[in-house]
Amino acid sequence: MENNSAYTYYLNAKKISGNWFYITKYTLNASSISLNDFNSTNSTVNCETLEVKANGFVNNGSITASKSMKYADWLTVNNTPQLTSGQITVGRVLLQSDVDVHIPMDKKGNSLFTVNGEAKRADGVNHYFIMHIYNTNTNMECSTEGDYAEIIDGKTVIATALKTGSHVFKLCEVQKKDDNHVAYKSGKNILYDYRTKMDIYVSSPAPYASFYLDYNAAVSDINSLNQKEEEFRIYLLKDTEIKSGGKYSALVLPDKADSVVIYGQNHKLIFSGNVTLKTDLILDQVVFMPVKATPSEGTYETSFCDINIGGHEITFKKTITKQPMDSVRIRSINGNKNGKIILDADINSSYMVYVDYVTGVTNVEHVTGKEKLVVFHPEKSSIPGDVNGSNS
Repeated sequence: MENNSAYTYYLNAKKISGNWFYITKYTLNASSISLNDFNSTNSTVNCETLEVKANGFVNNGSITASKSMKYADWLTVNNTPQLTSGQITVGRVLLQSDVDVHIPMDKKGNSLFTVNGEAKRADGVNHYFIMHIYNTNTNMECSTEGDYAEIIDGKTVIATALKTGSHVFKLCEVQKKDDNHVAYKSGKNILYDYRTKMDIYVSSPAPYASFYLDYNAAVSDINSLNQKEEEFRIYLLKDTEIKSGGKYSALVLPDKADSVVIYGQNHKLIFSGNVTLKTDLILDQVVFMPVKATPSEGTYETSFCDINIGGHEITFKKTITKQPMDSVRIRSINGNKNGKIILDADINSSYMVYVDYVTGVTNVEHVTGKEKLVVFHPEKSSIPGDVNGSNS
């Protein structure tokens, strides 16, 4: 029902249902709307319930469903439309612009907005769900500052997102405290907190980019996404301690990914125990620091670990595996004939990886030729000592 005139058309109906319904420059009032496809352009839609069973498109304008709004599959938004409802559930979302989401809290103080699938940004532009969160279901206009809910750091769930990251969520200007606050992910929940508390940022794949309070939360989420053909990039935002029950614990790597890159940015990665690769792993500028499981209060005692790579590749890229006064931090690298150790240094500098011995793995690759794998016990190793670019 395209309207090519300069005027707005008005349509009042008790119930609208069927296969598809496309409107342009309409004011539509109905009790319930149930369609397979629903496109709304420059229109105002008011109803109690809206259900779109396949795909929806909202270009400018607004849709208000006082009780509930559900898009089962793709929802595409453009020109910053407004969605308002007592409860909103969407499948997959293509953000061609920001979208203002006006939503109440439930009785537990959590937003009633759920994204079941992934949210993609069109053309790589940073578009967002702009969250306006009310105190109660009855307040749908949010006309004054006092109508908004209080957002408590780390406790208020601003959205539920099963398959998308925190990077596409923002609080509206009235509710966000300052620019140092950031949305982060914990399980399926999107929360808000100070950026300085974050340990981890997963930058890619883009639909899943999120901040996390700790490393284990990031790994758990990567595994739940189950994207086995994707490379996940994990950034350490500060020295990162991996703990469980107050003790340093194992460095567990994702197993539902094609490969994992840990960008240390020269921060320490502190853990206890051995490491087992479940995918290919790149350690990029990480200060690799295995420690004893039970540290003294406020301190830790360096230790060593065994790394089991199986048939995977492990890349050491300007990663520190030994300080001058340390004993060896990596006792052994173990694998099979398909396993591979890759050494990668800056073209202008030399680089060494230290290990007691290597078993099963015979394949070593040097990216620049300035790298050296220092093996302290070649007599029990499948690789001789001091393997470097000239004799590999």
